[in-house]
Amino acid sequence: MINSLINRGGMNYISCTIMILLFTPFHSCNKEKGNNSVEGMDEDGRTTIVVTVLGIKDDNIVLNANRMGSAIGSAHDDIGEIISHEEGFDSRISVGDMESIATHKIFAKNEITGKSEFLKATKMEDDIVYHLLIYKAADNSIAYNRKMKSGEQIKLVVDAGVIYNWIAYSYNTNVPADLPIPTNAGTSGFMPADVKVPIGNNTDFLFDSGNITPIALVNTPLGIFFEHKTARIAVELNTMGMFADIKEAEIEVSQLKTGVFDLISGARTGILSDVPAITTSKFERAADSNYDDRQVAYFYTADETTLANLTVVLKSLTIGLDAYAVDNGSPTRVFGDLSTAFNSANFKPIIGRSKLFKIDLIESPVTTRGTANFLGASCCEVITKWARANLYYVEGHNPYRFQHINHQTTEPNTYFSVGSVLPSIFAASEAIADPCELVYPENTWRTANSSDYNVLVGGIASTILYSYPGLIPNRVANQYIEYPVTSPAVPQYPHNNLRFNYNGSAIAVALVEGLVQLSLLNSTGIASIWTNSKSLDLLSILDLGHNYYYGTASTQGVTLELLSINLLGSVNVINSGFRNIRCVRQ
Repeated sequence: MINSLINRGGMNYISCTIMILLFTPFHSCNKEKGNNSVEGMDEDGRTTIVVTVLGIKDDNIVLNANRMGSAIGSAHDDIGEIISHEEGFDSRISVGDMESIATHKIFAKNEITGKSEFLKATKMEDDIVYHLLIYKAADNSIAYNRKMKSGEQIKLVVDAGVIYNWIAYSYNTNVPADLPIPTNAGTSGFMPADVKVPIGNNTDFLFDSGNITPIALVNTPLGIFFEHKTARIAVELNTMGMFADIKEAEIEVSQLKTGVFDLISGARTGILSDVPAITTSKFERAADSNYDDRQVAYFYTADETTLANLTVVLKSLTIGLDAYAVDNGSPTRVFGDLSTAFNSANFKPIIGRSKLFKIDLIESPVTTRGTANFLGASCCEVITKWARANLYYVEGHNPYRFQHINHQTTEPNTYFSVGSVLPSIFAASEAIADPCELVYPENTWRTANSSDYNVLVGGIASTILYSYPGLIPNRVANQYIEYPVTSPAVPQYPHNNLRFNYNGSAIAVALVEGLVQLSLLNSTGIASIWTNSKSLDLLSILDLGHNYYYGTASTQGVTLELLSINLLGSVNVINSGFRNIRCVRQ
């Protein structure tokens, strides 16, 4: 309790020079917001206390000024497996504690001692309603029993030199009608021994209490430092894996509990009761994000018993699509009338802390099923899950993406050289990598290999032991070649087959500040896509050749491009052509 700063250390004199420094505009001790103040002091033993809400204690705060942002998931998140949903998307659940970094650091500084104390707290928003009870410790006679608002410094007239007890609680709401009044306080003018209030259904119940001895002839500060008395569950919808911002969403959470809070003891009392399932479409941007592809809804429970199976139901979702889709009349993708359930076993809420329940929503793949022959005899089925469109790169946030509408394009950010994670760049020979592995969530995708394509076109595996009959493609002249899939069609996507557009390939014609200028080749007659398979290798050090897939109006297959190593400045780079890349699931 922050009022302990007032009475701590045998201090005999506390003046208005105690400053509460918030990284918000400073309120002086003789200036208050609104008209809820009592001016001046009497000379008959009466004096004033100045009530201010300092903030809310936050045990999730990380005391490290060098870290940026304000809320991040724990590094020890419990991450689940990727699950496919018939609604047209995949998901991955992760659970962990939330860590916060206070952007509004709160200090209490005493001008007499010169000491400051950092309060592990966040600033409370202005105009939040709270209830304040002040009563004399000697006889329990009530001096004040009223609702007040944060952001206001309010002067209350009291007796000097008298010990007062005080109690403050809030639902962290700005609606006065939402906050209950004590059930039996003030009816007789005295504070009873038993005063209770409901914790509320799905509410952030805040509480603080303490005692204060006002000093004559000065304003004695009473600083309220609320503590969370419910556990908060932060449900994050993350659509980075769909490469889109969230426009609208609705979720439902059940298994929340409520109860009764004893204001005298400062603890929950009695038996908990169930809260009806809560449905909300109220989300806010994740605190450490500047983008709308991470939206969070908060839920509160009075129970910290481990939940055997916390369930969040996604009832609707609308995402915004990329510029090409917008220009072609498809600004959004709507997944409506959903009942998709996400479950986390052994979820343990903690009173006073926030736990994260994160739902990564990932674009669904299309699935091909082919057969493999072992030494000439049919042996097994080969299942491959393909990205719906080619990989492209945009600098900045969430840079590795798939097109929302799989269309023909000759944009330079869709052409990669062998081993490079950036388009229009040659890869250093000692630093080759797979850009598909960098698509969010990382290590969910990989670049398709020669065997993946051989299942489509027919061919022999690199081990020579396996061969593939292949699938029969469909072709549209000057546009694309596509293969049948076994995954169900999802109406939200304009086409649901495995389509490779005739985007052609490119070669380097100039190099400006490390960026290759490309010359396109046959951009309406061939689909040309790198695999992640090399054909020739010298002592496992130097790639001499690399495989790529090709599809045309009359032919298809996997073939080889010979490579060379060239010195570019002081770096050895792999000199290759530039082609599209298609990712598949790991």
